[in-house]
Amino acid sequence: MVLALVLAEIVARLASSTFSPQQWTKLEQFSSVREGSAFVIDPEMGFRPVLGYREHEGREVYSRYGTIKNEYSLRKPPGIRRVLFLGDSVTARGAIVKALRKAYGDQGIEYWNAGVESFNTRQEVEFYRRFNFQIDPDQVVLTLHINDFQVTPVAFVDEDGLLKVYSPNRSLTGWQRFLFHHSALYRHFQALLLTQNEPFVEAATEVRNALRQLQGLLGDEVRLDVLIFPVLKQGEEWTQREQRAGQAALEICQDLQLQCFDLTPLMFQRLEAGKAVRQRPKDIWHPNEDFAREIAAYLHNEGLLAPF
Repeated sequence: MVLALVLAEIVARLASSTFSPQQWTKLEQFSSVREGSAFVIDPEMGFRPVLGYREHEGREVYSRYGTIKNEYSLRKPPGIRRVLFLGDSVTARGAIVKALRKAYGDQGIEYWNAGVESFNTRQEVEFYRRFNFQIDPDQVVLTLHINDFQVTPVAFVDEDGLLKVYSPNRSLTGWQRFLFHHSALYRHFQALLLTQNEPFVEAATEVRNALRQLQGLLGDEVRLDVLIFPVLKQGEEWTQREQRAGQAALEICQDLQLQCFDLTPLMFQRLEAGKAVRQRPKDIWHPNEDFAREIAAYLHNEGLLAPF
């Protein structure tokens, strides 16, 4: 038994690992904000973008309100409708938001983007509760991505070039500091646990609760719309979990009486016509510019940003 463990440890040390022996302190310190980091650890959200000025880059990416830098002032001019977009990387990269802005124009509308790479619905709602509410939006458009129904760890490189891995819905409680630092086998084991998906029902319940919470935060004065964004594959290529997620998204919108726009049929029509939908050939999550423009045209026809 001991020999087997020794051999396993040797093999583990030869293989590349998600975690480094020095990684523990970075995973542990939720309250430390290191100057220049693109992301910081947050006890409620797991991680979030650095807000305000980034010294090492000499620029501001996210404002102190948690929105991607834009030309608008916090004071809302008279007669202006302020639209806030929440979501993950599909929102943050801005293709759909830019296409909507081109379709609707700037007359009477402000477009505020609070998308964050790798965020899920729960994180997006918490981000709004903590920061985005300050812009006082008139309308919120949340992109509910099919992959929001799975909980996976997020990895990014910090300013020192070190890989950081965080799983927002998992606690580090119970992890052994000594083993984490000295055993590659233990680090591989913890990395494996982090990559396992949560049960689907639990994930769906989390999405539902987050959207219900957002409804409560917005109240009756702020309009909430939800875009259901599909996995960019032919229908027969969807996994059973992806199919369940698409159905669950529709059911949640119906149960909560949310105004929903399902982009799945539009994606299938485009694929059937032989048109590309992906930003990159192997990227099943992000739309290319042509598909984004088609999405914006569809949403324009459906009156997404029409006057209330």
